[in-house]
Amino acid sequence: MSTRTRGFVKSYPAVQEAVRAYALAGFERNTNYYVVVDVATALGHDAGEWPGDTFAGQVKRALNALAQDGTIIKVPRGERLPWGGPADEPHYYLPEQYAREVEQGVSATAKREAAAQRREALVARAEELGLDVSLTGFGSDKTIAVGVDSLETLLNAYERNPA
Repeated sequence: MSTRTRGFVKSYPAVQEAVRAYALAGFERNTNYYVVVDVATALGHDAGEWPGDTFAGQVKRALNALAQDGTIIKVPRGERLPWGGPADEPHYYLPEQYAREVEQGVSATAKREAAAQRREALVARAEELGLDVSLTGFGSDKTIAVGVDSLETLLNAYERNPA
Protein backbone atom coordinates (compact mmCIF):
# COMPACT_ATOMS: atom_id res chain seq x y z
CA MET A 1 0.00 0.00 0.00
CA SER A 2 1.35 3.41 -0.98
CA THR A 3 2.03 5.97 1.73
CA ARG A 4 1.82 8.78 -0.82
CA THR A 5 -1.33 10.86 -0.57
CA ARG A 6 -2.87 13.23 -3.05
CA GLY A 7 -2.53 16.06 -0.54
CA PHE A 8 -4.71 19.14 -0.80
CA VAL A 9 -7.41 18.51 -3.41
CA LYS A 10 -9.37 21.13 -5.34
CA SER A 11 -11.00 20.99 -8.75
CA TYR A 12 -8.80 22.14 -11.62
CA PRO A 13 -11.13 25.02 -12.55
CA ALA A 14 -10.94 26.32 -8.95
CA VAL A 15 -7.15 26.05 -8.99
CA GLN A 16 -6.98 27.68 -12.42
CA GLU A 17 -9.07 30.64 -11.26
CA ALA A 18 -7.01 31.03 -8.06
CA VAL A 19 -3.77 30.97 -10.06
CA ARG A 20 -5.13 33.56 -12.49
CA ALA A 21 -6.16 35.83 -9.59
CA TYR A 22 -2.78 35.41 -7.90
CA ALA A 23 -0.95 36.20 -11.15
CA LEU A 24 -3.05 39.23 -12.00
CA ALA A 25 -2.53 40.57 -8.47
CA GLY A 26 1.16 40.83 -9.35
CA PHE A 27 2.94 37.67 -8.17
CA GLU A 28 3.95 38.58 -4.64
CA ARG A 29 6.40 35.68 -4.93
CA ASN A 30 7.09 34.32 -8.38
CA THR A 31 8.76 30.88 -8.22
CA ASN A 32 6.99 27.53 -8.57
CA TYR A 33 7.26 26.61 -4.90
CA TYR A 34 5.91 29.90 -3.57
CA VAL A 35 3.14 30.21 -6.13
CA VAL A 36 1.96 26.69 -5.20
CA VAL A 37 2.04 27.46 -1.47
CA ASP A 38 0.43 30.90 -1.83
CA VAL A 39 -2.37 29.64 -4.08
CA ALA A 40 -3.04 26.71 -1.72
CA THR A 41 -3.20 29.14 1.20
CA ALA A 42 -5.61 31.37 -0.72
CA LEU A 43 -7.82 28.30 -1.23
CA GLY A 44 -7.83 27.48 2.49
CA HIS A 45 -4.87 25.12 2.89
CA ASP A 46 -2.62 25.37 5.97
CA ALA A 47 0.26 27.63 4.92
CA GLY A 48 2.77 25.63 6.96
CA GLU A 49 2.34 22.40 4.98
CA TRP A 50 3.15 21.39 1.42
CA PRO A 51 -0.19 20.94 -0.37
CA GLY A 52 0.97 17.86 -2.27
CA ASP A 53 2.29 16.99 -5.69
CA THR A 54 -1.12 16.64 -7.32
CA PHE A 55 -2.10 20.17 -6.33
CA ALA A 56 1.34 21.47 -7.33
CA GLY A 57 0.86 19.88 -10.75
CA GLN A 58 -2.49 21.63 -11.15
CA VAL A 59 -0.90 24.99 -10.27
CA LYS A 60 1.96 24.44 -12.73
CA ARG A 61 -0.51 23.43 -15.44
CA ALA A 62 -2.51 26.62 -14.83
CA LEU A 63 0.68 28.73 -14.88
CA ASN A 64 1.76 27.15 -18.15
CA ALA A 65 -1.66 27.89 -19.66
CA LEU A 66 -1.38 31.55 -18.60
CA ALA A 67 2.11 31.72 -20.10
CA GLN A 68 0.91 30.12 -23.31
CA ASP A 69 -1.93 32.63 -23.76
CA GLY A 70 0.43 35.56 -23.02
CA THR A 71 -1.13 36.62 -19.73
CA ILE A 72 2.17 36.01 -17.94
CA ILE A 73 5.81 35.47 -18.90
CA LYS A 74 7.49 32.26 -17.78
CA VAL A 75 11.26 32.08 -17.47
CA PRO A 76 12.04 28.34 -17.48
CA ARG A 77 14.67 26.74 -15.29
CA GLY A 78 18.14 27.23 -16.72
CA GLU A 79 17.33 30.37 -18.67
CA ARG A 80 18.36 33.90 -17.73
CA LEU A 81 16.14 35.93 -15.44
CA PRO A 82 15.35 39.50 -16.57
CA TRP A 83 18.14 40.93 -14.42
CA GLY A 84 20.65 38.47 -15.88
CA GLY A 85 21.03 35.73 -13.27
CA PRO A 86 20.23 32.08 -13.96
CA ALA A 87 16.80 30.67 -13.06
CA ASP A 88 17.24 27.70 -10.73
CA GLU A 89 13.51 27.03 -11.09
CA PRO A 90 10.78 28.55 -13.25
CA HIS A 91 9.88 32.18 -12.49
CA TYR A 92 6.67 33.94 -13.52
CA TYR A 93 6.01 37.61 -14.24
CA LEU A 94 3.27 39.85 -15.50
CA PRO A 95 4.57 41.51 -18.69
CA GLU A 96 4.95 44.89 -16.96
CA GLN A 97 6.80 43.27 -14.03
CA TYR A 98 9.14 41.56 -16.46
CA ALA A 99 9.84 44.84 -18.30
CA ARG A 100 10.52 46.60 -14.98
CA GLU A 101 12.91 43.81 -13.90
CA VAL A 102 14.75 44.03 -17.23
CA GLU A 103 15.09 47.81 -16.83
CA GLN A 104 16.36 47.44 -13.26
CA GLY A 105 18.75 44.71 -14.39
CA VAL A 106 20.15 46.93 -17.15
CA SER A 107 20.56 49.76 -14.64
CA ALA A 108 22.28 47.46 -12.12
CA THR A 109 24.57 46.09 -14.83
CA ALA A 110 25.51 49.62 -15.87
CA LYS A 111 26.31 50.51 -12.23
CA ARG A 112 28.45 47.37 -11.83
CA GLU A 113 30.30 48.13 -15.05
CA ALA A 114 30.88 51.75 -14.01
CA ALA A 115 32.21 50.62 -10.62
CA ALA A 116 34.53 48.10 -12.32
CA GLN A 117 35.87 50.79 -14.67
CA ARG A 118 36.42 53.14 -11.74
CA ARG A 119 38.32 50.42 -9.81
CA GLU A 120 40.48 49.66 -12.86
CA ALA A 121 41.27 53.35 -13.35
CA LEU A 122 42.22 53.77 -9.67
CA VAL A 123 44.45 50.69 -9.76
CA ALA A 124 46.14 52.01 -12.93
CA ARG A 125 46.72 55.44 -11.30
CA ALA A 126 48.13 53.81 -8.17
CA GLU A 127 50.45 51.59 -10.20
CA GLU A 128 51.67 54.65 -12.16
CA LEU A 129 52.65 56.16 -8.80
CA GLY A 130 54.52 52.97 -7.91
CA LEU A 131 52.02 51.88 -5.27
CA ASP A 132 51.48 48.20 -4.56
CA VAL A 133 47.74 47.52 -4.95
CA SER A 134 45.60 44.53 -5.80
CA LEU A 135 41.92 43.68 -6.16
CA THR A 136 40.31 41.31 -3.69
CA GLY A 137 36.80 39.89 -3.43
CA PHE A 138 34.34 38.65 -6.01
CA GLY A 139 31.95 40.23 -8.47
CA SER A 140 30.76 43.71 -7.58
CA ASP A 141 32.15 43.32 -4.02
CA LYS A 142 35.75 43.72 -5.18
CA THR A 143 37.85 46.02 -3.06
CA ILE A 144 41.27 47.50 -3.62
CA ALA A 145 43.88 46.20 -1.21
CA VAL A 146 46.84 48.47 -0.60
CA GLY A 147 50.15 47.14 0.66
CA VAL A 148 51.53 48.47 3.95
CA ASP A 149 54.32 50.42 2.25
CA SER A 150 51.88 51.92 -0.23
CA LEU A 151 49.49 52.86 2.56
CA GLU A 152 52.31 54.61 4.38
CA THR A 153 53.18 56.51 1.17
CA LEU A 154 49.55 57.55 0.71
CA LEU A 155 49.21 58.70 4.33
CA ASN A 156 52.46 60.65 4.21
CA ALA A 157 51.37 62.35 0.97
CA TYR A 158 47.99 63.22 2.54
CA GLU A 159 49.58 64.62 5.69
CA ARG A 160 51.84 66.85 3.60
CA ASN A 161 48.95 68.03 1.43
CA PRO A 162 45.52 67.41 3.01
CA ALA A 163 42.53 67.81 0.72
